[in-house]
Amino acid sequence: MRLLILTQKIDFNDDILGFMHGWVVEFAKHFESIIVIALGVGEYKLPENVRILSLGKEKNSILPHTCHSREGRNPGSGSRVKPGMT
Repeated sequence: MRLLILTQKIDFNDDILGFMHGWVVEFAKHFESIIVIALGVGEYKLPENVRILSLGKEKNSILPHTCHSREGRNPGSGSRVKPGMT
């Protein structure tokens, strides 16, 4: 089974929305694959079966849609994604 999650933010350091990171980790144990669409993306470390899509509300973001891998890295680049630098 697959799951689509829409949320404001994925960031385990966020004081208000940080709980969502834990939820996604738990959901990942029960679903074949998960796609998370978030308005903004911060720090996260998620299982292999989770894909993060950002709508670009990160501070100083210039792109409307950014795809992140499970560890907050730009696929194929090997470097940390910085808002406005993707």
